[in-house]
Amino acid sequence: MRKELVFKGSSLFGGLLFCLSLFFPSSGIAREVFWDPGILENASAGGFETPWNSGGLVPAASFRKGSESGLLRKDALPLSFDLRTSGMVSSVKNQGKFDTCWAFAALGALESSLMLQGASWNFSELYLAYYTYGDFDAQEPGFTKPFPERNVLDQMGSDQKAVAVLARWRGPVAESEVPYPAPPLYVIFDPSGNEPVPVHLQQAWSVPWKASLPELAPKLKELIRTCGGSTAHLYMPMEGYEAWFNENTRAYRYNGENASNHAVLLVGWDDSYGAENFLDPPEGDGAWIAKNSWGENFGENGFFYISYYDTSLWGGTAYRGESAVNYSGVYQYDPLGVISRMGFGGSRGQFANVFTARQDETIVAASFYTPVGESAYVIRGSRKLSGDPSSGTDLGVLAKGTLPYGGYSTVPLEKTFSVKEGEKFSLQVALETPEYSYPVPVEEPREGYSDKASAEPGQSYVRSEDAHAWEDLAVRHKKNGNVCLKAFAGWKGTPPPLPGASTGGGGCSLGGGNSLIFLGGLFFLLVLDRRK
Repeated sequence: MRKELVFKGSSLFGGLLFCLSLFFPSSGIAREVFWDPGILENASAGGFETPWNSGGLVPAASFRKGSESGLLRKDALPLSFDLRTSGMVSSVKNQGKFDTCWAFAALGALESSLMLQGASWNFSELYLAYYTYGDFDAQEPGFTKPFPERNVLDQMGSDQKAVAVLARWRGPVAESEVPYPAPPLYVIFDPSGNEPVPVHLQQAWSVPWKASLPELAPKLKELIRTCGGSTAHLYMPMEGYEAWFNENTRAYRYNGENASNHAVLLVGWDDSYGAENFLDPPEGDGAWIAKNSWGENFGENGFFYISYYDTSLWGGTAYRGESAVNYSGVYQYDPLGVISRMGFGGSRGQFANVFTARQDETIVAASFYTPVGESAYVIRGSRKLSGDPSSGTDLGVLAKGTLPYGGYSTVPLEKTFSVKEGEKFSLQVALETPEYSYPVPVEEPREGYSDKASAEPGQSYVRSEDAHAWEDLAVRHKKNGNVCLKAFAGWKGTPPPLPGASTGGGGCSLGGGNSLIFLGGLFFLLVLDRRK
């Protein structure tokens, strides 16, 4: 595995070399391309699919442990923590007879995050499930239904799919706009797709904790404390769960080999929760506090305790949103999100998208996926393009920093730029993913999963760190493949206020880039910027 050159502040020379290699490569020949197998289906009857971290979002083996970030609070973690005590958990709901636990967990996480920012919402799980599998139009296709003969609420789902749908701004919408089917008839009403979207997803950050990786527990706890409730996944069948559930103590511990089939929301923890509370007492104390989606009659008014030693449990993803007035438009080619990843034999790679401006406007932010925590990025831009992403006017470095968690991240540009209607422009990302050799996130057709993914030549480009020629992804490497990189436009004139938005105060916040990661190349970057 390649040694890190940049992200340790002691290596000034290494930082300079990395900056040089990103933007003044020595060779025009790209390295051999390698592919991560990506998402692997493992559907089961409980309504939840394979985790992102089976080759997808956050590979557990390569997650950076023990790293520091400006996001994380510096005070010590308490022995117990419960978001309920501060009213930062939305109400318990009931998924009824449908396989929609994944949608309840994902939207519960987003609702919790918004509550930390002072905003209270009740989002529609039906709307999220409907557009996860239903086509809005040719540019926004749904995922392939695992069970074509079943209704839209019985297709199961995952964080992977929920993030992709929310990141393209197809939701969330209020529960009052598209109510969940109620007993006894369980009538499913089709949404129009024109319901107002009050919130935009900004981040979906993950920690691949499981019982065999106890060293990641502090990272997951900090995610919950800082960002709100986190989705988690375990083996818990709706029929027969009583074999592992203590009704008196509301404590659950599965100790078998079955894979997870159910999604819940982690809202806290208790390190001293006694092992004796479980029907099959584990080797140690401690439990996560979880919100289920089986109504208030389950457990402790809908909540229960899961042993740290549960063999099926893994987590988790926290969702952060902002008021939908933050951006006026989105440019994107990846409505189905990250499906696989590509690399060039090391942890560094570059990817870019070329967009055509719909109107005169200003580009103010970008978003993309990173597979591991502490991934470092540099974003550049060009406008007035005549060909590949670098063929026009170079706008220089627009943003740089590190991301504390793997997952989906929206990054505000430190240097925004204006485009004219009909003008081609690009965003270019240079990314290093520590100890992980597939840095480039790709959407592609995958039989039985994302069959409707499509791409055109001239949209997405990739290159290795030592190549100065961009390669068209759809032409050279992956037919109908696009890189997962979005551009966001700002409002003309003075932007509207952002009620409930996080700018570093309450709730989970990106907090801007960390200039220390490029200390080694700082002088070079300053000189480069002054040439523009």
